Amino acid sequence: MNKTLKDIFFSLSITSFIILISTASLDIFLATYYRLKSRDIRFKEYYLKYPSIQKIYKESGFNKEDTKKLLRETYEFNKGSWIYETFTGFRERPREEVFVNISQGGFRRNYKHSTKLNHLSTINKKDNNKKIIYFFGGSTTFGYGVSDNQTIPAYLEKNLNETAVFNFGRAYYYSETENILIERLLKFGAVKPDIAIFLDGINERGDIKAYQDQMNQLFSTASKERPEKGTLGLAKPYFWILEKLKTKLAKKARVSIYTSTNNFKLYDLPKISLESVFESNLQTRKAICSKYNIKCITFIQPIPGNHSINSIIDNERKDILKKQITLLKTVDSEFIDLSKSLSDFKKQAYVDLIHYSPQANKIIADKISSYLID
Repeated sequence: MNKTLKDIFFSLSITSFIILISTASLDIFLATYYRLKSRDIRFKEYYLKYPSIQKIYKESGFNKEDTKKLLRETYEFNKGSWIYETFTGFRERPREEVFVNISQGGFRRNYKHSTKLNHLSTINKKDNNKKIIYFFGGSTTFGYGVSDNQTIPAYLEKNLNETAVFNFGRAYYYSETENILIERLLKFGAVKPDIAIFLDGINERGDIKAYQDQMNQLFSTASKERPEKGTLGLAKPYFWILEKLKTKLAKKARVSIYTSTNNFKLYDLPKISLESVFESNLQTRKAICSKYNIKCITFIQPIPGNHSINSIIDNERKDILKKQITLLKTVDSEFIDLSKSLSDFKKQAYVDLIHYSPQANKIIADKISSYLID
């Protein structure tokens, strides 16, 4: 009997080993497959598909291969565009490339750091000869789809004499995560800026959306106890293998910034409207800026297809964003409305569904410059 049990357990061990090796191999294969498939997805979806976007890059001095490289560096599908960060969830991964350069301090440079040492090398020490602006926002502030020197903060710095503009734009960030970021920067000793600028609108919502399902799965896995002894404990590796296979073979869903509702709920509390959330975040922002004695200015950004030309966005998304921006502009807190700043620009103003072209970024930066100078 004992020999029979030993034979059974030996067979189970060998089977487990084979399945684990197979699962690991499948994991590597699928990871490589998804990386290769995703590597140039933005290039294929927009540049190759739309002549109007090809024209934008050509007018900006980018040929086909440069554009492909720029988009690879922006999205970094093969390395991961973002890294984990406490409180805000995640941030842009530091990197030094040809067109996209992000410092260890969490801000995107306004030109390639390795070719031109500049005042944007650190936020640890103030240059007394220059004013400092911290610029916060989502991926449109960061400048997805454009090079370092073609972002809104980069153009703003060119417009303002003796001023250093730090680009703290990050994908999916909205008013609340921006508030968390600026307070944590100042709390832990970053140089205090003369002005903090916030460009909000497209990403506004009542919660952190991106990667929360994945974070929930990671926490659930990390918090589980070790497998129990006995029959159930022996079976747990097989359950894990099945779950691993199911996860890997499942279709990967993209994170969407578009809200399906303008009401948000926490626990069993009553729902709160989008505009109420935004109003509360602006009041919190005002308190933070008062606490650190900083001049803070919030701008409402242009929305794709509304007072701007975006020939590739569908009507459903356009209407959702239009409704969203209309709600945001009803709040009683102070902000500057730039939603119509691209009205006179009679060209395609976006390099994809939501991210501005270099020409559009310059127009927005010029509007902000004019406001600051006035």
